[in-house]
Amino acid sequence: MRWFAGITSLLALAAFADIGEDMHDPGWPGLEKRLASPLAALRSTWMTWTMLHLTWLGNRFTLSAIVVLACLSSKTTPAHKDKAALVLTAVSTSLLNLVLKEWFARARPGTEFLPLVEEPYYSFPSGHAMISLAVYGFLAYLGWLRSKSYAPVLALVLLILMIAASRVYLAVHYPGDVLAGLVAGWPCLCLAIALHANLRADAFFARNRVRRP
Repeated sequence: MRWFAGITSLLALAAFADIGEDMHDPGWPGLEKRLASPLAALRSTWMTWTMLHLTWLGNRFTLSAIVVLACLSSKTTPAHKDKAALVLTAVSTSLLNLVLKEWFARARPGTEFLPLVEEPYYSFPSGHAMISLAVYGFLAYLGWLRSKSYAPVLALVLLILMIAASRVYLAVHYPGDVLAGLVAGWPCLCLAIALHANLRADAFFARNRVRRP
């Protein structure tokens, strides 16, 4: 499992770097416009209402509230290591996203994308996509540890993808921003899971008074 996480994280980092470089290619804006067109064609009153609520589930305030509620829930995070790993994941991913936005300094989509919502600050990478993947992904991992069921994993994966799609639908992000947010969030999630696994191992050996090899 660790080798899978390591390889996919390296691939994700390579993909992120490639997207960041391709942004400056003359043909990139046209490609993003074509990628955004299918979602723009779906615009309607009820779809916009749905997407606004989905995107709300991925903003920093909502995710912060979810992290706090999860830490207060003995079923979601029964151990201190669960709470610590979840909070660290949320805070570090959010800070990394702000650093990356400042580094790339890409403006939000212009009027040609007909944005339905105006948001401040830079656009690349999407914070909703990046932080949602890390936080909801880690919660899915915790849910799987408790139940050994893939139902919560599939449900939260679908939620992450819908939040990502909502950002393009509302035209507050270019498709490349959202894709970059997802691939940047994956290594953050893998590191969080690795940290949590290490904390669990330390707790196991301490509880059984066995020295780790």
